[in-house]
Amino acid sequence: MNSPKYAPILLSPCGHTFCCQCVTMHITTHQKDNSNNGNPIDVARCPCCRQDILSQSLNISLQTMITNMITLKNKLQKVEQKNIQFSNKLYETQMRCNILQEELLKCTEFKQKLEKDITTIDLVIQQLHCHQKNIMERFQLVSYFDVHFGTLKIEMSMTLCTITKSYTRW
Repeated sequence: MNSPKYAPILLSPCGHTFCCQCVTMHITTHQKDNSNNGNPIDVARCPCCRQDILSQSLNISLQTMITNMITLKNKLQKVEQKNIQFSNKLYETQMRCNILQEELLKCTEFKQKLEKDITTIDLVIQQLHCHQKNIMERFQLVSYFDVHFGTLKIEMSMTLCTITKSYTRW
C-alpha cells in the first residue's frame, strides 16, 4: 500500500472495512458532534450497519490483496512496456524485411537483365569472330593477289621494256 492513511481498517464486531482516513474522520466527527451537544462521548457507530464500533484493526487479508494487486499491476505495466518494445522491434524488423525483399526483387531483375545482356554480347562476339575470320580470309586472298600481281607487274614491265627497246632499235 502506498500510504498508511488509505490502509484498510476492519471494524469490530460488524466486520465492515473502510480506509483509515475515512474511519478516523468518521470517529472524529462523531465525537465532535456529541461533545458540542453536551452529551457524554458516545461510542461511534459503523457508517454502514450502525453497530457500535468496539475496536478497529488493520484488515490484513484485504491489505495483502491490495498489495498483491499493486504488485501485479506494476508487473503488468512492465510486461505491457516490454510488449510495446517488442511490437516496435517487430515492426522495425518487418519494415526492414520489406525493404530487403524489394531490394532482392530489384537485384533479381537486374541480374536477369545482365544475363540477357551477356547473352546478347556473346552473340555479338560470335558474329565478330565470324566477321574477323572472313576479313582474314580476304586479307590473305588480297595478299596472295598482291604478291602475284606484283610479280606479274614486274614481268609485264620487263616485257614492256624489252618491247620498247626492240622498237627503238628499228
